Amino acid sequence: MYPLLDRNFNRCWIGSMHHYLDNTETRSIEDASFRGYVKCRLVLAEDFSFMIPDLIFLETTPLTWIQPLHFFPHFFIKDHARIACRIWIDISCGQTVSVMFSNHDFLFEYADGAELYKCIISGPPSIKQFITGVGAWSSDQKPMIQLFHHTAPENLRAIKESHTFKPSRWNIQGTASLERTSCVYLTCLPRLDCPECLCAVAMSSKGYIELRRDACPPSARKSRSGEHNEADDVLRLSVYRENTRDRTESIDFILDPGLLAPNHLVRHFDGEKQIWYEVISAFTYRIAVPPTKSLAFDPDNTTIDLDSVLHPNSVIIGDAWTIEGLAAPFSEENTACGALIQRSGDCRTLLDSWYAREEFRRFEQPGFDPFGIRGTPD
Repeated sequence: MYPLLDRNFNRCWIGSMHHYLDNTETRSIEDASFRGYVKCRLVLAEDFSFMIPDLIFLETTPLTWIQPLHFFPHFFIKDHARIACRIWIDISCGQTVSVMFSNHDFLFEYADGAELYKCIISGPPSIKQFITGVGAWSSDQKPMIQLFHHTAPENLRAIKESHTFKPSRWNIQGTASLERTSCVYLTCLPRLDCPECLCAVAMSSKGYIELRRDACPPSARKSRSGEHNEADDVLRLSVYRENTRDRTESIDFILDPGLLAPNHLVRHFDGEKQIWYEVISAFTYRIAVPPTKSLAFDPDNTTIDLDSVLHPNSVIIGDAWTIEGLAAPFSEENTACGALIQRSGDCRTLLDSWYAREEFRRFEQPGFDPFGIRGTPD
């Protein structure tokens, strides 16, 4: 039986099961051009800064969007007042696209400092086959995306009757409590209908998922104690234990992606020239709210209570060479792996700000404030 490829969600069907793909060794780069939009943010880590592409939107009817899975460091070109940025991005099923935009393409700033730009997308001629989901334009011309919340039947009834979510205190890993934040968890996956789908959103019927740290070059491997054992490269990460029987009902929303907390990352480096970033739990989305608040929405599932939403000021960036680095974005405890989300400040755009502000070349800003961890949820 040949596997049936699901280009929307980076997976294939094998019998009745999904198998989610790892495409970093089989990138396919093509150069058909499309008009679209990119939502991105600038972050500052200890010794580097870079642009994070949160979402790509295709100029289609209806509006469609693509979730980045991996991306490479940005490339800036400055020509007088024009600053251009290009980012190469891995999307579903081994396809790589690039987005090109400039400070002249700026449209607006989101509440958390991310910005939306018009862009030119270069990728496969069949790029519409690789969309993650559909969306719509809001009345004030902001792109909205469709996301789902999967739950048990009794929970869905309570959600629909009250028009509120009771947020979760769990971190992404589902093993410890967020100290200053609760989150409503959403996904782009229309159904969680097999164990592999649970793993794609950081849950598991086994109570763990397995991650493998990168093979590093001999020069770096010397720092690892003793002889190299391949078993030491595998992290068995404890996650929230769940089964698909408790996630049979769904409610979907068309919402502003500016409400979503940023995804954490893992940094990969081949030891020589290539650096790229992996979006962890790329198909998981969170809306952060204070621990004591619920999240209300209107009966049409399109309007969220904006006053309840928090915007984290940081992103965790784990190191794929270490077991601790693989775990950091899931546990959300390791502040040494943090990068601060930047704002354009007095400059018109983040691109202008990057050139104008010297601190983007060094780490001098205090105030890193991750979600915070404490014990287990009440």
